[in-house]
Amino acid sequence: MITSTANAQSDEHRSPAEHGPLASMESRTLGDPTETPSLFSAAELSQRAAELEVRLEVAESERAHARQVLEALPQAVIVTDPFDDVVLVSTAAAKLFGLPDGKRHFGHVLGLVGDPVLVELVSQTRSLHSRGASRTTRRVVDTRLGRRTFDITLLCLCDQDDGRPSPWGAAVILAEIDVPALRQAAELTAAVAHELRTPLSSVHAYTEMLLDGDARDESTRREFLRIVASETQRLTRLVENMQLLARVELGEGVELHAVVDAVAVVRNAADVVAPQAVAAGVTLELPPPATPEYPPHIRGDADLLIQAAINVLANAVKYTPRGGRVRLEISTSPDTVTVLVHDSGIGIHPGELPRVFDKFFRSAHSRVVAPGSGLGLALVRQIVESVHAGRVTLQSQPGVGTTVRIELPRSSAELGSDPAATQGGNRAG
Repeated sequence: MITSTANAQSDEHRSPAEHGPLASMESRTLGDPTETPSLFSAAELSQRAAELEVRLEVAESERAHARQVLEALPQAVIVTDPFDDVVLVSTAAAKLFGLPDGKRHFGHVLGLVGDPVLVELVSQTRSLHSRGASRTTRRVVDTRLGRRTFDITLLCLCDQDDGRPSPWGAAVILAEIDVPALRQAAELTAAVAHELRTPLSSVHAYTEMLLDGDARDESTRREFLRIVASETQRLTRLVENMQLLARVELGEGVELHAVVDAVAVVRNAADVVAPQAVAAGVTLELPPPATPEYPPHIRGDADLLIQAAINVLANAVKYTPRGGRVRLEISTSPDTVTVLVHDSGIGIHPGELPRVFDKFFRSAHSRVVAPGSGLGLALVRQIVESVHAGRVTLQSQPGVGTTVRIELPRSSAELGSDPAATQGGNRAG
């Protein structure tokens, strides 16, 4: 009885935690040291392990896909972690900084790019605490390929921590700048401004003189107005040539389906230039009618080909002194139609020949002899080479004359095989 009473009193003084499942588990544990407590059954643990394995496989697959996309990007891309260590690079970035193929451990970003300022920008970007936050800069960077100029975009990479962005790292995207192209664009802009400024200055000056009453008689007024009209026409031609050149370079509105007769193209162009030749006292000699073994047929845009021929002929007439001659020749072979334009003009200095097809280039002598925009031959090259897959070359000797040679792929198709062919030879008449 005493023992029973003691046990009962002991039960009465136990804490609530000593009752129920915990007490039962404790007693089982203490009672049987070989038994391991478990909150999940073996089946549940197996299921959770399988789910975790699937998640890991999915994450690794997504990471592999992301790496494949990153490596395929044409831009140089570098991804850093919270410590500014490099964790991923694109193939372009690896080539740019001379990394061996297959390398996966890159170290700190400073060791890769070697630019402390860029590294500081990476750290600042990572600290923006905003998913998708970015900044851009332009810098010259030393690379394995030499010093290059880049437009650099830095992007903050964040994880979500309790619904708030937690900075994880940064992505650096380097887009190389084509400095020669930028320089060429700047030179082109300067050339356009110069070509526009000259006629505009004339128009402004003579208009002011007319307004100020400096033209005191009718003949003077008419002369001033003639100069204004001439300079206005010059501006119009310049703008039209620039528009046509841009259209050709972009390939807009170009039709290459018609079969065109090269003889008809040349005669159309000669009809347009003939009044200029007569006014300049220059004889324009056309090729005699003939039936060549290989018909001079070209598949292309008739209007553009006529424009190219007009530009070559007009240049030849413009820079040929009074009493001189401009002669055209056409020859064919199984694969090629060749057009030659010879003139007995002032010629071009050998040192200037490499630039004759550049936009706005004019030789020193030509600037003295006659006005012009310097776009004519540039347009010829675009039409012949870029649009029609042909070739244009120029040979010249100062004081003797110039020969322009245009070679175009010959088409074996007959003119009647394409309804556009008969239209092509007559549109510029």
